[in-house]
Amino acid sequence: MTYWDEYCYLGVLSKREKNLRGQINPDIAWGSRTWCKPKSIRMAEAYQAQAVGMKPELQLEIRQEDYNGQTRVKYMDVRYKVFRKYFIDRSRVELTLVREVNPDEA
Repeated sequence: MTYWDEYCYLGVLSKREKNLRGQINPDIAWGSRTWCKPKSIRMAEAYQAQAVGMKPELQLEIRQEDYNGQTRVKYMDVRYKVFRKYFIDRSRVELTLVREVNPDEA
């Protein structure tokens, strides 16, 4: 049985606008609070991500009914991008996350 003892927010990049200096200001539309279960990164995930120059930091397991293709996650006030999603079964999905270093990137 899975225990949902933490929460996160799922979000999508809704639009991108340039400010007066020409810098891109992304706007992320955050959804409501979603229960989750944090998990450790497996070695296979770490090696796969390093091969493409990324460093996954966290995996979150959430209910599949809460996930609708969102590409951003806010967990403990830190923003992440979804690097990989894995459907565990009909009710759970596991998101592998990388820290969003530059939120101006799409």
